[in-house]
Amino acid sequence: MISHEEIGKVADRLVKYAGSCAPDSKEALALLIKYIGAEATYEVIGVFILFLILCGVEGSYFLLYWYNKRIIVTWNEIMYRSIWGLERKYSWKDVKSVCYKSTGRGADRILIRTNKKIYIETGMMKRSEEAERLIKEKGYLQVNLITDRKKG
Repeated sequence: MISHEEIGKVADRLVKYAGSCAPDSKEALALLIKYIGAEATYEVIGVFILFLILCGVEGSYFLLYWYNKRIIVTWNEIMYRSIWGLERKYSWKDVKSVCYKSTGRGADRILIRTNKKIYIETGMMKRSEEAERLIKEKGYLQVNLITDRKKG
């Protein structure tokens, strides 16, 4: 069992670190450490720190996705901005194919293939219906219900 002094030292270091990163998280971390109290071990504190890091990485990805990712489809071009803020413009002449891609979570995506793959998340992106309608007007995403059967 770890003594109260050792837990106090580790807790002080964590609170200092959290305060230097994000001042708002300092109080939350202090309350959590106080709640864990004497039962806390280095393993529990380590798992908690790992959890904070994983949440920070995953949260950063989604913040960048929502803040930066843009796909603007016009009659003449496709403008794509990645989550890192890099913008690329593609002409419709550069488009090799456009198709639907179904994902395991029940949402549909539209895949536009140029020299890169551009995914339009129809459930997560604003005005994706307008982009889908424009793509269909351009002659892509046509569904052929009549299939050719092999004559045997």
